Amino acid sequence: IDILVVPGLAFDDNGGRLGQGKGYYDRFINQMRLGGDMRRPLLVAVGLEASLLEGDEGPVPMSAHDFPMDALVLPSRSMRISSV
Repeated sequence: IDILVVPGLAFDDNGGRLGQGKGYYDRFINQMRLGGDMRRPLLVAVGLEASLLEGDEGPVPMSAHDFPMDALVLPSRSMRISSV
């Protein structure tokens, strides 16, 4: 898998993502690594304009097991977050 499209409730411009709280995508990416695929796929978050936390609204809280997003796609714009 080269690209993984990841939904979320909230995002920030540093790659932070707030999901549903079940850790599904983070566990899936980790299982890929344990299965021998050491390459992390490009993580592309998809959300609505209101889901982007900017300025005083952010950042999204992240835990040690959370994977940061590489790009964010919104209806009116897209943002590349990492250099991957």
